[in-house]
Amino acid sequence: MTKEQFNQLVNDYDHLENRVGELDDLLARYPYSQPLRLLNLKGHYQAHDKKYQLYLTQAAFYSTDRGILRTLIEQGKVPDDLPTAAKKSKAPPAKAPQPAPTQPAKGKDDKQDIDRLRQEVLQNLEELQKAKAAFWNMEEVPALPDPEPARPKTNTTANRKQQATPAKQAATAKKTTSGSKKSTKKKEELIDKFIAEQPTITPRKDLPKDQRDLAQSSSQLRDDLVSENLAVIYARQGKTAKAIEIYKKLIWKFPQKKASFAAKIEELENKQTK
Repeated sequence: MTKEQFNQLVNDYDHLENRVGELDDLLARYPYSQPLRLLNLKGHYQAHDKKYQLYLTQAAFYSTDRGILRTLIEQGKVPDDLPTAAKKSKAPPAKAPQPAPTQPAKGKDDKQDIDRLRQEVLQNLEELQKAKAAFWNMEEVPALPDPEPARPKTNTTANRKQQATPAKQAATAKKTTSGSKKSTKKKEELIDKFIAEQPTITPRKDLPKDQRDLAQSSSQLRDDLVSENLAVIYARQGKTAKAIEIYKKLIWKFPQKKASFAAKIEELENKQTK
C-alpha cells in the first residue's frame, strides 16, 4: 500500500471491508499506529468479521484516547469528522421555524442491535481498565520485621572463669605441671630406646655412575604434543627458540598452512636479532 492510498483511506473510511488484508499487514509492521489501528477496527466491523471483538479489545488497550474509539464505534465517525455547530453571523431575522418533516421510525431490531453492541463495547472497556489498573497497582510485599537483638547470656564461660576460687586455680596449675613432667619423661625413654636398638646411622648407598638425566627427556618436545597454541604460549613467555621449533614441526604436520607458519618463524627470528 502506497502513501497516497493510505491517505485516501484516512480521508474516506466508509468502505474498508475490501482492504482488511492490507490493513492487517500494515498493523503487523506498525502496531503502535493509532490511525492504522482505528482503520483496521473499522474495516473488520464493516466486513462483519468474527474476530472483530478481539480487534476491539486490542484497540482499546493501545488507544491513548478511548473517547475517540467510543465515538467511532457508536457514531461511525472520529470527532474531527463530526458536524460542528454553525458559527454565529450577522444575518436578517430568521423566519418562523417550520415543522421538521417526520422521519420514519427505525425498526426495533436495529435499535436493539445498536444497544447491544454499545453495551458490549462499554463492558469490554470497563473490564480492560480494571485489568490494567490491577496490573499497575500491585500490592507491595510487606517488609519483614527487624530481628530482635540477641540477649546476652547471663552465665558465660568467661564469667565462670572469673568466679573460680584461688584454690581451684592452684589445683589447675598443679595438674598442668605434672602433665608436662610426664611428657618429658616419656620422650627421654623413647630416645634411650632408639640409641640402644640402633646405635649407628646407616650411610647412604652410592648412586650408579651411569644414571641418565631424567629432566632432559621432559624438556624435549614430542611430535604428538606440538600445537599452534603451544607455540604461541612459548612466544609470549620469551622462549623464541622453542616456538620456532614447534612451527617447523607444524609445517611438516600441516603442509597446507606452510605459508602461515613460515611467516611466523620469520617474525620470531627478526625479534631474536633485535
